[in-house]
Amino acid sequence: MKTTKFFYNVNRIVVRPGLESSYIDFSKSLNRYLLKEYPRYYAGLQLYQDNSISNIFYVVASYYDVPGVYKAAKLIGDDISCIYDKKWGSSVERTSLFSFLNCKRIF
Repeated sequence: MKTTKFFYNVNRIVVRPGLESSYIDFSKSLNRYLLKEYPRYYAGLQLYQDNSISNIFYVVASYYDVPGVYKAAKLIGDDISCIYDKKWGSSVERTSLFSFLNCKRIF
């Protein structure tokens, strides 16, 4: 059995209060788009909502550990930033908490 390895990016998202449902729908749509556009590199996302503050989310994006993923992830990240800017403008604050692009995996 072959084991698939993944890389991860984790972002903290703060949306304006009242936009929580819209953001959840947006995230589902964005995930479908990225899976379709980048199937070789992008493995999907998980969306978590803070239990205490409902307008705070955490996005865990998974990427396949395949040749070319570092270059592709930068392009995918640029695409995601453009999509966020067009859709949300200043209504959403995105903060990168962890990116495999900035770290070295030890094991």
